[in-house]
Amino acid sequence: MDHQLNQYSGYAIPNEKYSYQLLSSSFRACSYKAKSEKNIFFVKQFSKKEEMFCLPFKLQKLLLTELSHHELTPKLIMIDAENRIIVQEWIESVAEIKGMKEYTLLLEKVSHLHRMPIKTKLKNINLLNIVVHYVSQLKSSDKDVLMSIIDEMNLIARQLIEKTTTLVPVHGDFSSINSVLKNERCYLLDLEYASYAPPEVDFANLIVEDQIQDPLFSLMKNYFFTLHPDYDFKNLELWLAFIFLRNNLWRVIHDQKNVESIESEYNDFKSNYNLAI
Repeated sequence: MDHQLNQYSGYAIPNEKYSYQLLSSSFRACSYKAKSEKNIFFVKQFSKKEEMFCLPFKLQKLLLTELSHHELTPKLIMIDAENRIIVQEWIESVAEIKGMKEYTLLLEKVSHLHRMPIKTKLKNINLLNIVVHYVSQLKSSDKDVLMSIIDEMNLIARQLIEKTTTLVPVHGDFSSINSVLKNERCYLLDLEYASYAPPEVDFANLIVEDQIQDPLFSLMKNYFFTLHPDYDFKNLELWLAFIFLRNNLWRVIHDQKNVESIESEYNDFKSNYNLAI
């Protein structure tokens, strides 16, 4: 890491020598576990490049400050605007997220977020722009292969736009990977994709990213409908399909997936969840 935490002793960080363990790295940010003899922090250092659908760093600061007060995220220690560094309390997850008890804790926490009167100026999600944005980043050789998938995404996006009535603050990249559990408490991590969107965005992303199958899927669906008793399940089917395709397009763009596999996997996905898309 090119910045030492002991440079920031004026920001409530002890002036100690820290060692850094790289946790993850992407074109947008690197995450570290920063450890001294007395303290452990989570550190995220952002590049200056901001993706179209990411929350600008300035707004991330405001959002994390607000959510930290309500214990939705780990305690915020410091935000350094100039060097684009966020430092948070390190929480060692002690619970394996595998059953309904653990997933209920996750869902309760994100439901709390959905009910928050967020003051930060989050953007409304724009589904058609998401498709255009991802297509613009595809290699020319991939576009022909993916045309049917792209047409499907546009079709689903238009149906969802017609059906969208409620917008709430959403995490935007909600999954067990972006959360941590300790002592029966759950904390949300990585809110760079936060926006205003229908609540099922987070619910559907959790199902897709964690590859949740029955019987857990049915239990989670019942939890969701307890919160939203008047909800049309067809909407959730559309969101599941859209997010599956969106996430796979992202992986193609970042060279983590072969384009030829998406269509067959999409058909298997719809079959597994009985989606009538």
